[in-house]
Amino acid sequence: MVAVRLRTPPTTRPPAVRLGSGLAGSRLAGTRLSGARQAGTRLAGSALAVVLLAGLASCSAGPAPAKVASTSPGGTPGGSPGGGSPRSSPAVQSGGPAAGNLGTIIESVRIRHADTGSDTEVDLVSDHVAAEQPTLDLCYARFGSETHRVARRLYAVTVTEGTPVARNDVVVYDSAAAAQQALAEARQAVAGCPPGVPRQSLSGDQPPAAFRYAPLPATALSGLAPGAFAVTEITAPAGGPVRRQTRIVQQRGRVLVVLDGDTGQPAALALARTCARRLAALPAATAGA
Repeated sequence: MVAVRLRTPPTTRPPAVRLGSGLAGSRLAGTRLSGARQAGTRLAGSALAVVLLAGLASCSAGPAPAKVASTSPGGTPGGSPGGGSPRSSPAVQSGGPAAGNLGTIIESVRIRHADTGSDTEVDLVSDHVAAEQPTLDLCYARFGSETHRVARRLYAVTVTEGTPVARNDVVVYDSAAAAQQALAEARQAVAGCPPGVPRQSLSGDQPPAAFRYAPLPATALSGLAPGAFAVTEITAPAGGPVRRQTRIVQQRGRVLVVLDGDTGQPAALALARTCARRLAALPAATAGA
């Protein structure tokens, strides 16, 4: 009698999924809202502003910064840059061995899921410092400071169903002077912007648009970093709906923090003040102040 051996087929593992290093295009790509989504944004903003103003006033500098793994270009470090479920966090493209340290600075300052409520998501959009992905684009002006960025991470804050709430761009420059230049250029771009005159996007991925700006009153800037710049921006893109945003730029040392709010001034200012507290908590040597 011949014995028959049954072979158990080997267990196969599904291939690992690698996420890309960010979305291509400008920092504003994907934020042009239709009229219907703008209405949803206003409704979401009313509720979010109440949550933020009630909860964030008592926030301290926040929890300890997340560890950011340093990887070679094209690598994918671990960590959870958003909130809730773990997400892949692309490597910061700093062009040097200190990418992990620069990433830690960014993670210690940026908006987190705990800052925005359980019905929101905070997702990494881009970590590129390439010219076609600018940090500053006020009035579609040209900003010489962009070439001095050595690390940045752009995050999108959305309500769970996808309604935009804010975008948070945290940038480390090669010097404090370069970060100061960026803040000065933001002021100059708004001061020199011809109201209502269509301008062409330098990144080439947005339609021509006309801009109008209104500075926030000095009383609204309480709790922000010294010298913070804040305006209401009204954008009228060719062939698209008019959009209103609150745009806030803060700087300390070689770190610049941009907060663009889509749901009104109260919510945007609450998030910006959270970033301001964390920016102030950075050791002077770390911030380059």
